Amino acid sequence: MIIKKFEIFLFIFLIKKSLSMIIFPFKTVIYNKNKFLNRNKREYNTTSFIDDNYFQPAYTTIKIGNPPQEIKFLLSYNDCGFKIGKGNNCIYSEEYLSHYNRNSSSDFKYTNYFNKSNIEFKNGRSAEETIYTYTDLDLKNLKKIENIGFYLGSDTNEELCGIIGFKSDNFKLYCSEINNIFNSFKIREVTNSDNWLLKYTSENEGLLIFDPELDKIINNYDNNKLFISNSEKTIKGHIWSVIIDKIFSENNNETINKKELRAEIDNDLGLIEGSGDYYYYITTTYFKDYIKKGICDLNEVHVNVYYYYAIECDKEKFGIEDMKKFPILSLVLVCFQKEFTLNYKDLFTETKYKYFFNIIFNIFITERWILGKPFLRKYPLLINFNLQTVGYYNEDFKTETEPTNNEDINQGNNTLLSEKFLFFLISIVFLLIIASGITCFYIGKHTKKIRKKKANELVDDDFDYTTSNDNQNNAFDFESNHNRKNKN
Repeated sequence: MIIKKFEIFLFIFLIKKSLSMIIFPFKTVIYNKNKFLNRNKREYNTTSFIDDNYFQPAYTTIKIGNPPQEIKFLLSYNDCGFKIGKGNNCIYSEEYLSHYNRNSSSDFKYTNYFNKSNIEFKNGRSAEETIYTYTDLDLKNLKKIENIGFYLGSDTNEELCGIIGFKSDNFKLYCSEINNIFNSFKIREVTNSDNWLLKYTSENEGLLIFDPELDKIINNYDNNKLFISNSEKTIKGHIWSVIIDKIFSENNNETINKKELRAEIDNDLGLIEGSGDYYYYITTTYFKDYIKKGICDLNEVHVNVYYYYAIECDKEKFGIEDMKKFPILSLVLVCFQKEFTLNYKDLFTETKYKYFFNIIFNIFITERWILGKPFLRKYPLLINFNLQTVGYYNEDFKTETEPTNNEDINQGNNTLLSEKFLFFLISIVFLLIIASGITCFYIGKHTKKIRKKKANELVDDDFDYTTSNDNQNNAFDFESNHNRKNKN
């Protein structure tokens, strides 16, 4: 419990001591994979809808180089690294590709930090370059930052895309061989933490904020309302996730889930993936009569290697009054002391002729949720890349009332002082351990030299092995001075 409090205190301390927020405005990638079959066509169906919304990452445009060149970077939860090149996850459309010429920038230089070749970029190499970023929420102050590391994977004459990846490896695999944006900023002391936040300002736009200063982003910010939860590692890599303790229908006050479930966080997904329990509940209650009457259709859709159930409704027979009857979905996350609610406005997408339900259901993987854009637009999550935690600021959380008498005030002050003293004590012990280690190292090194010298002098029978008090004192003084310099 003490360790947990210390971790949260350290997390909050890093937020408050932020060097500078780094802000990039982002937009959502708008797909029309079907080209001629757009949302205004009557033939636009469930398959078309899933194709356009299943993989829907965000992207930001960053000025890079001297003079600046504009490069579009995809913000990917399913990729890693800070890189420019013809990558596996690039969207090969003119709208999302860029031209970057390293020879046109006077600030470009190759580095030797990450030189190991990999499958994606056979000729890739790490480099450094100047980038430009905003430091304020109003996007008025543009800051120049030099020598920021990235990975250049392809020739500069081709159409390229940039990737800012939020995925991390559990093992020494591909992600470990290339630079990431968190390391780049910390090495140059641009930021001092690995926190990032995606904050939507509209349906398809928002701000990517590194090292966010929450007291500037949230009105009347209170540390007691920030909750932090450990994320989860899997065999494939680190997946940002939280635990859903309870799922229930707010209208019917009915608990839906049989056990707690893992919820993955994925802003690349333009939808929400629901569990088998919720699929059974919603199709046997709310949608049951609509499906029976042919007003709504339950369709099977194949995406990549997965099969999903998805629901579409005929707009001529299914309207706003029908959607208002939708039972509000509540997800209870104890780790955040929060009940997250999603209503019909969050969970239906309107086209010219149809309404599509924004929750899809994996036919074979039934015991998980994936929280995509419909959830993250409404509830921004704070993620720490290094600590591998997920945080949420719960404005609805009711903190303890202020003490009403002097005794309570003194008790509260004593508790606060105790926690501060504990943190101070841990810090002192940690520093003493480091100082002792350094002292022992140099004493051992010095003693080894003396022994070696005496061993060599055994060949001289007339050598006087008696050391004067003055020499001993001088040796002690030297050692003390040396240690004092190291401490300073």
